Amino acid sequence: MLGVVGLMRSLQRTARSKNIAISVVAPNMTPTPILASLPGVSLGPTPSGAELEQLYSSIRASGTPANSTAVVAQAMAYLASRGLSSAGQGLLVSADVIYDIERSVLDAWPEYFRDAAGYILASSGGAVYEQN
Repeated sequence: MLGVVGLMRSLQRTARSKNIAISVVAPNMTPTPILASLPGVSLGPTPSGAELEQLYSSIRASGTPANSTAVVAQAMAYLASRGLSSAGQGLLVSADVIYDIERSVLDAWPEYFRDAAGYILASSGGAVYEQN
């Protein structure tokens, strides 16, 4: 996921100068036809909605974070509604909760990002972690 965020960040500066916003929505499992291609899943190449819903329910029941398509669509709509101001922003959708990717990573490893990598984020225009 962080590789995708890095790619987005490297492209968004050039794109923004052309009035194009590049953002990332990174969802966990979501009930889409691609689930049928998971190892061990034996649905046909074009599974029905009921088959996908049954597979999705079993994934959630196993404790794997999964999303509804509506919440993933909300994350996309949010970024689209912000236009150019969303350029360079990444959202993680996990268990139907939307997180700001950078804030989540910064909160997970505050010392590293404050001490070791803070200058990278500051120079790229990203958020810099501040200890409260």
